[in-house]
Amino acid sequence: MKQLLKEFDPDIVVCHSLANTLWLWLCADGDIDTIERLIMVSPPSLTTDVDTIKSFFPAPMPEQLYADEVAMVVSDNDPYIDIDEAKKISEHYDIPLHIIKDAGHINADSGYGRFEFVEDMVLL
Repeated sequence: MKQLLKEFDPDIVVCHSLANTLWLWLCADGDIDTIERLIMVSPPSLTTDVDTIKSFFPAPMPEQLYADEVAMVVSDNDPYIDIDEAKKISEHYDIPLHIIKDAGHINADSGYGRFEFVEDMVLL
């Protein structure tokens, strides 16, 4: 995974759901290049016990996220993370937390296909 990241060499990374967990594991392992902007959308709980993905957990909270700017976008009723845990994560990293009311897991199934809010963050 690290080799692919080095080859792709992104400036901006948008993680959705489990991709956030993968980013945390990469950061915990270290030795990755710092990107300009990281946008974390609907991260799951750091202690998720969902059978199909439980081997990724518990997820670490690495010392740094290897991004100059970071923002997190969550819903107040996401079934995969409690809003209090999302707040603790954002406070731990001192990053902005954008909370969308009643958006579920913020994906196409919850009515978010083209997500202009995140698109605007990418195109800043």
